[in-house]
Amino acid sequence: MKKHFLLLNFLFSVVSVVCAQEITGKWQFNSITNIQGDTLIKVAKSDFMEIKSDGTFHYELKAKSNLIANGTWENANTFLCYTYTSPQILPAVTP
Repeated sequence: MKKHFLLLNFLFSVVSVVCAQEITGKWQFNSITNIQGDTLIKVAKSDFMEIKSDGTFHYELKAKSNLIANGTWENANTFLCYTYTSPQILPAVTP
């Protein structure tokens, strides 16, 4: 019985590690698309996003007029939520 419990515990641990993906690190953009798969911004090979373990992020998009953005991130359930500190995004104004 003890061997079965240890085996199940080990298997559960392995599955948890394999299924969990580390999100911190430096990431290269493959594409930036909408939900339909349409390209919104063409990315350059030098474009990247860095997600840091201290809860901050930084990305650079050369293809978007050398856009540089910074802010904080949090993992809310299965979503990453970004709060920007720069550039400051102004609300849309409707006539």
